[in-house]
Amino acid sequence: LAIKTNGTLWSWGYNTEGQLGFSDIIGRSSPVQVGTLAAWAKIGAAEYTSFAIKIDGTLWAWGYNTKGALGLGDTIKRSSPVQVGTLASWVKIVGGKNHLLGLHC
Repeated sequence: LAIKTNGTLWSWGYNTEGQLGFSDIIGRSSPVQVGTLAAWAKIGAAEYTSFAIKIDGTLWAWGYNTKGALGLGDTIKRSSPVQVGTLASWVKIVGGKNHLLGLHC
């Protein structure tokens, strides 16, 4: 995952769980823009999971969702970014093997 200076989100690599965010499970060998938004501020990744904070402070996650690791209240994997809850005050996120931790103010 990478964010360009213009706020666009890019990803590439292995994608068996949809962790690249392209609504599919096809791997990419070079950077491809995720969606068309230019609103991303921070990114992170864990094992088969990706997550990001938009400039408006909302938290988004996608990829493998074992044991509910994406924080969406279920265990369904997502292959494109999905907003986590309704809070717009997230400032930091980190991920582990099957979990995410976030800080909001």
